[in-house]
Amino acid sequence: VGRKGAASAEGRSGGSVGAGPSKTGQKAGSIAPQVEVVDGEIVINRQSLSMKAQVEPLMKPERRVEESGNKLSAFSYSGYLAPEKWTKEDTTKFYTALEQFGTDFGTIQKFFPKRERKQIKSKFRREEKANPEKIEMALNTHRQMSEEVCVQNLKKLVQMMQDAEQDNA
Repeated sequence: VGRKGAASAEGRSGGSVGAGPSKTGQKAGSIAPQVEVVDGEIVINRQSLSMKAQVEPLMKPERRVEESGNKLSAFSYSGYLAPEKWTKEDTTKFYTALEQFGTDFGTIQKFFPKRERKQIKSKFRREEKANPEKIEMALNTHRQMSEEVCVQNLKKLVQMMQDAEQDNA
């Protein structure tokens, strides 16, 4: 007899049908009344009509996870930089660098070691709205600058950077 025939023969021989209760009692997780075939008749298993409440703690102690340290979220990976106020000295240095390098924010950023390129560009946009004449004047100075003046200004900027590093140390 094939597998299908064996299953149907088992059903006729008095075993339980479907996901009925086991011989030891009600099957865990079954919430519907269970039926059995007894002597060729379908009979409802009376034990399956009532259920005992399963009281389990929501979180078992061995599965509890304790986290310590910094918490991560999607915001953790956003690249957000805490805003830092620009001092008058930093703003003056920004305009000097703008005269020297124009809108090359990557190069200007090298003169501000604690700031990112994104912050330099943001400063440019703010200054462009607040002081458009000053920005235009700095960019015009950059366009009209000769090579010799560029080298002199670069030396001055390097000296300013070194002085600032010595003041911070």
